[in-house]
Amino acid sequence: MFAIFLFLAAVGGLGYLGWRRGGARLGLALAPVVICSIFLWIAGGIAYQIDMMRNLGLVWPALFLIIPGLVGGYLLRFWLRKKLPDRPGQRDRIIGSAVGVLMGLVVTWLGLVYQTVWVASHDGQPSSFNMGVADVLNGGVIRWIPGIGSGSDAVMNMVDIATAPEEVQREAARSLGLDKLNDLPEMQAVVEDPEIQAQIESIRHGNMLAIWSLQKDQRVLGLLQSEKVHDILKDVSLEDISEAVQRVKASKDRDH
Repeated sequence: MFAIFLFLAAVGGLGYLGWRRGGARLGLALAPVVICSIFLWIAGGIAYQIDMMRNLGLVWPALFLIIPGLVGGYLLRFWLRKKLPDRPGQRDRIIGSAVGVLMGLVVTWLGLVYQTVWVASHDGQPSSFNMGVADVLNGGVIRWIPGIGSGSDAVMNMVDIATAPEEVQREAARSLGLDKLNDLPEMQAVVEDPEIQAQIESIRHGNMLAIWSLQKDQRVLGLLQSEKVHDILKDVSLEDISEAVQRVKASKDRDH
């Protein structure tokens, strides 16, 4: 029911908004986000290779890239908006409606992903129907959108991993040899620290602000930058972990 309501509200509402405002105005409204995403996509890989930027934390380098992208987008929007006609034409309205529907599908996908993670973080059982709809939207639409689609598969993989029971996660990790991470001093420093674990638990229950303090912790950064960690993870992708989780879940379902 949530998926259907969200789909109708988002697609219908944004499609109507696109018809009223037209494609040009709606496109300009999205310009800051689009330019910011492109800028982050192009320069992000370079920035995170620079020690000075990386040592600021996991999030701060991205912020340094997002800000100029947003500023450039708003300047472009301000300059072009004056050149638009007072009322959108018929073709412009049709384009705007199509863009609005596309935006509605993205909003629906994001809403279903967030709702699934939120339910799982509060020890609930995520709806398989909602996740199925999110999978269909990702495979049929989101994956092909420039900027957004480049990371949508990774998001779905992370959702699969995060919403799996801890027993399934541990067994999947063992099947991929990731349990060797537990023997590393860098991992033990993170696991045994009560403050870090409290922040992680807070994030699991929806407190995204805890990321700001966690991402600057030198023990977390040391773990992520460890060569031993990279050696263990170099041949394992998010997709591999997600597939392992799905295999373990399917095996347990057959056993029951």
